[in-house]
Amino acid sequence: MQGQRGWLDAANRPKVRAAILTGLRLSPWLVFGPITGVMSEAAVFHFRRGRRLLGALCIVLNVGVLVAIPLLTAYLAHRLK
Repeated sequence: MQGQRGWLDAANRPKVRAAILTGLRLSPWLVFGPITGVMSEAAVFHFRRGRRLLGALCIVLNVGVLVAIPLLTAYLAHRLK
């Protein structure tokens, strides 16, 4: 085992950390989709920079989209009857 380096050795830690951070950054896109994932990322961006009003607005818009999609789908399905 001597001479072999594991994936969590000191030389690989920056790469592993970058990969984890990239995964965390992409997770809203995978969980929420392309529309709400963008708004989730924007909310985090604004909150980190101290722009609480813009961050809160992104969250409100995000929730609005999440509520509107099933309501619109139900409305359209009801009209097709």
